[in-house]
Amino acid sequence: MGERKREWSYMSTIMREFKLTRNQLREAIARGLVRFKAVPNPYYRSGPPATLLYREDVVKNLELIRFFPKYSEEEKLKKQYYRMRSKARDELEFFCPRCGRKIRPRRDSLMFESFFNGEVSKEETLKTLMIAHYRHEHTRYEEELAEIRERKYRYYRELRDAGWDYEEAWLEANSAFQDEVDELRKRCNEEAIRLLKEDGLLHGGEGE
Repeated sequence: MGERKREWSYMSTIMREFKLTRNQLREAIARGLVRFKAVPNPYYRSGPPATLLYREDVVKNLELIRFFPKYSEEEKLKKQYYRMRSKARDELEFFCPRCGRKIRPRRDSLMFESFFNGEVSKEETLKTLMIAHYRHEHTRYEEELAEIRERKYRYYRELRDAGWDYEEAWLEANSAFQDEVDELRKRCNEEAIRLLKEDGLLHGGEGE
């Protein structure tokens, strides 16, 4: 009975065991070298079907399968794209003496996207990222912003309790505290610039 269970294996298991890529196995399936069947995803019931492969077919055609391209043209383009993004992040990396470690742009950084798309210079991007890092990590920006958000949410709840529509209440609450948020950001940016100059990461009139 145990042997029969091993007749079929998940594609991911075959990939790992025989050191093959998904593209090589897909090519083998397309050429009719390996039998397969789709089954419910064992980890995510609502996810895409999983693929089982007939092990004997893989073993019998292993040497031929290894000659198939490891990656499809689409996968190659994706890998090239991600290498380019990683290289761009490397260019914007800087050492923060207060954290004692290298800082790279966050993956959701809009400034990084502007730099990657060629819309802003490396110098301007790096300066903006350093100010943002110091603002979030080395000033009281996050603590004070959390306090403002708490007061804004309380005000929003008051408006809702008074019968305001959800969207109107949220817009009103945001508007009521926007000036305070802008002032906090301006003040903490100035503090971040001062600290960056103190640490030798900005010089002279930079950031002003």
